[in-house]
Amino acid sequence: MRRLLLLPFIMAGPALAVDDNRISCSFSLFNGGLEISQRLDIYKLKTTAETRKLGGQLRASNSANWIHLQPESFRKISTNLAGDYGELLTIKHLSNSVSLSKMEWHPATLVDSNGEQVATRQGRCYVQ
Repeated sequence: MRRLLLLPFIMAGPALAVDDNRISCSFSLFNGGLEISQRLDIYKLKTTAETRKLGGQLRASNSANWIHLQPESFRKISTNLAGDYGELLTIKHLSNSVSLSKMEWHPATLVDSNGEQVATRQGRCYVQ
């Protein structure tokens, strides 16, 4: 009987960990032969004030709030967040893990669309 009571808490663990941690991401944007480094920091599913203060070319996202998209399947290979400005942040799990590893860099993509164009940036995110 105890196993049945603990199972929901075990399954909810990875989602709660991402929601409460700081995620720091960096992306490179190439524009006219120049490389521009962009930044995105999320803490408790909100873009940090430091990121929001950055100029448009240095800020990777315009979203202020993020939703953790959780698939029905327990086996997942990435963590996905959707921003309120329409961006989708996908952070790949390392070594076939079902959740993000803390204190490690993870490959990441940031996709945004305005309905006519789609922009994809590749970079990496660090989970603290």
